[in-house]
Amino acid sequence: GDGDGIFEGAATAYSDEIRLVSAAAPGAAQSLSCECRGTETVFSWLPPTSTGGAAVLEYTIDLNSAEEQTVGNTVVEYTWTTVHATAVPCRVKAINEIGEGAWESVACTVV
Repeated sequence: GDGDGIFEGAATAYSDEIRLVSAAAPGAAQSLSCECRGTETVFSWLPPTSTGGAAVLEYTIDLNSAEEQTVGNTVVEYTWTTVHATAVPCRVKAINEIGEGAWESVACTVV
């Protein structure tokens, strides 16, 4: 009857709404800090506030826009053995199954 038709329409509208809310790349990592300590560079950050609806799988860390490392999704601090005694750029981005988030960037603080 008419009641069934209304119910089916409501269910279809609900399904369409669910399809519109799909996963996306994660947001940027938060609170990035980077310290250049002579023979090592120490990165620390917090996970992104938005995962894009899919779990963060890993992070890519970039030093001086030239050297990259990939670490697991539970890592939020990384010590890189390298020699950078100046305030070079440090970047971190989160990656999920959909794609890569934006780089979060800071200059390395020389300590």
